[in-house]
Amino acid sequence: MKLEEMQRSNEDLSESAYLDQVIKECFRINPPVPLIPTRQANASFDFHGVQIKAGDKVLISPWVNHHSTKTWSQPEIFDPERFAPDRIQEIPKGAYIPFSLGPRDCIGKNYCLAVLKSFIAKLIVNYDITLNAGTKQTLTGPSLATSSMSMRISAKNNTVKHEHFKANRI
Repeated sequence: MKLEEMQRSNEDLSESAYLDQVIKECFRINPPVPLIPTRQANASFDFHGVQIKAGDKVLISPWVNHHSTKTWSQPEIFDPERFAPDRIQEIPKGAYIPFSLGPRDCIGKNYCLAVLKSFIAKLIVNYDITLNAGTKQTLTGPSLATSSMSMRISAKNNTVKHEHFKANRI
């Protein structure tokens, strides 16, 4: 593959709508921040039958929210189609909050998503990715490392890449 073709492939992947769906589903299953710091309610309201009074402190857990069977059909299943353009309107506001929501959401979320998409695009173009034999994917609960998955990554034979490394060794 020529360098120009590789660069175009990276651009195509980073603009891919399906890649966006996969990233959103990954963040639904394993949110980058499983617990949002405590907030204080500024007004009284009802939350799924629980009365929250003005002044009450509320802890928000995206992990719990993203795995609720009240909102998500089969939440333990990896299904990027949940975020397909024709289905995304079915997701209630506040049900998907990997970077929090509202005026205090993460200021770095757009940068994170851009870097992640670029990284994944380059990874897919330059490497073959295979899971180790016998790998089991499990959801273990909210933590910064929620998966017991291990991966073996092997490099594709890419002459442009190998020539680059040889040239830089001099």
